[in-house]
Amino acid sequence: GYRVFAELEDYPPGHQRFYLRKTLVRGGEPLGEISQGYLVRPLRAGEEELVCRLILDTFHEFEAEGYSEEGLTNFRAYADPVAMRARADGGDHFALVVESTRGETPEIVGVIEIRNHRHVSQLFVAGSHHRRGLARSLLDHALARCQVVDPELVTVTVASSTYPVEAYPRLGFVRTGPERVERGIRVTPMELSLEGREQRP
Repeated sequence: GYRVFAELEDYPPGHQRFYLRKTLVRGGEPLGEISQGYLVRPLRAGEEELVCRLILDTFHEFEAEGYSEEGLTNFRAYADPVAMRARADGGDHFALVVESTRGETPEIVGVIEIRNHRHVSQLFVAGSHHRRGLARSLLDHALARCQVVDPELVTVTVASSTYPVEAYPRLGFVRTGPERVERGIRVTPMELSLEGREQRP
């Protein structure tokens, strides 16, 4: 398990909500410690370049081989700092990061981006931090936020690319259709049911 120390913010605007179990707010920013040496928090404006570099490095390490030029071009266009900031400013996306606090300087080692509070558009963890439960923790924190906005939310979807397609079922997702190609990227539609799911964090 993990301990959650904080989550307090105006979200949506004008509706201040506590939605994690304990509270501690530092400098007005919600924090969530998921295990010793790791912290989940919202993406801050100005961090998009760092996060997109993490996404692209992880993508090229584990998945890019075998992609068509069209697929590579479209993936890089989506994992672009300006595009990520534009999505956040548009109000229909939000992103959380997981930060390693083990060294002298905190380092972002994972990110989840959610669209419309019901679709996982990106979920990446640096290879050197795999198998530590970080993807699950990012997802759990993101779902907690989604359910604040929509308490009646019952399903969350993802269009999984080829590398994580076997990992998503371990997070509770099930396939809802065959693999297809979208803009040069092979994806498999999946869905996560929140009914009866243990609420975390």
